[in-house]
Amino acid sequence: MKYYLLSGMDEKNDYNFFSNIAEIFKKELCEFNSIVYIPTYPDKRDKCKKLAESNIFKNIGITFERIIVLDNTYTEDEIKNVINENELFFLYGGNPYKQIEFINKYKISELIKNKVIIGLSAGSINMSEISICTKDDEFEESQMYQGMGLVSFSVEPHFDLSNKEVLIDLLEFSKNTDIYALEDDAYIIMDNEHIYFYRRYIFLT
Repeated sequence: MKYYLLSGMDEKNDYNFFSNIAEIFKKELCEFNSIVYIPTYPDKRDKCKKLAESNIFKNIGITFERIIVLDNTYTEDEIKNVINENELFFLYGGNPYKQIEFINKYKISELIKNKVIIGLSAGSINMSEISICTKDDEFEESQMYQGMGLVSFSVEPHFDLSNKEVLIDLLEFSKNTDIYALEDDAYIIMDNEHIYFYRRYIFLT
């Protein structure tokens, strides 16, 4: 079991991985022949197709023989088979509510908990036991909800220290859960019971 919880992608580099996590992925993910994406818009075939054709791994020298994007055309048995046959999963970014609805519908949390999992933004949010989605241009209010329970802490991606409204909400939510606020180039790696925190060029244990 190994989890990578990412906040964001490198906007200045065509939304590819930041160089710090890219170097780790090149060393640690090269052994996998396939990857399974769990999208945030499983009902939109165009978005799922675009995700399947993404070059974010090819751009750092990783080529998978098989790329699978789960969507709501799969049956529950088909999803179970895909999960049983694969070891690397990517909970992609976007709308966390739509993603967790899909995850709960197909009972995915229990099936993938012992796999290697990458979470990006919404995906990282949903890996938490208590997930938090804070207000922004898309969401009118900040909310807590039941996440996948893969990690005991909560994650706030795209953290902006100057956003006072969100800071007030996070302070209130912190009464119920530990929250790690991550700037876009920060990430967390959980390797079994060991948790490592990274910012760009900085490593904290």
